[in-house]
Amino acid sequence: MNRNATFVLIAAALTAVLTGCGYSPGGAGVSNDQYTYVSTTHLPQTVTVVDTRTSEQLLVVEVPVGKQLVLSFYNTDDEADGGGTLRWGVMPAGSSYGGLTANMEVPPASARRIDVSYRRSPEYTKPLVAVKSSELPKGVTIKDATKPAPSRERTNGTMAKAGAM
Repeated sequence: MNRNATFVLIAAALTAVLTGCGYSPGGAGVSNDQYTYVSTTHLPQTVTVVDTRTSEQLLVVEVPVGKQLVLSFYNTDDEADGGGTLRWGVMPAGSSYGGLTANMEVPPASARRIDVSYRRSPEYTKPLVAVKSSELPKGVTIKDATKPAPSRERTNGTMAKAGAM
């Protein structure tokens, strides 16, 4: 490999590292107006883009658990033009790259806000599956949620104490 090709490869790798390539929570480490929100079982997130001039909610995304939302804003050079474009996408959590297939016009950066709220947790990606007691290892027991809790018998409208019958 000649010296020029080596220099080009090193420059390309260094540029990729310094510009923060890929998606990551907390941003890319540079001011490129790109944000990533990851939803987990104990921190399920809802992200809202708001026009601060009118308080209109432009976009509301309940990010599914195990997924991430990436918002990428592309501003026009002149704020008088009315703002810019938001490209966004939902993809598996931890994705560094992926298509931001949805887009919409948004107000300029000075007239928009991103609100993040957290849904009640824990929130699961799949419903819990019942385990048969015959499938459990020896010595392991679990509470059976399908059976009603034991109740005390009623006698003439009063509670009967255990062993008082």
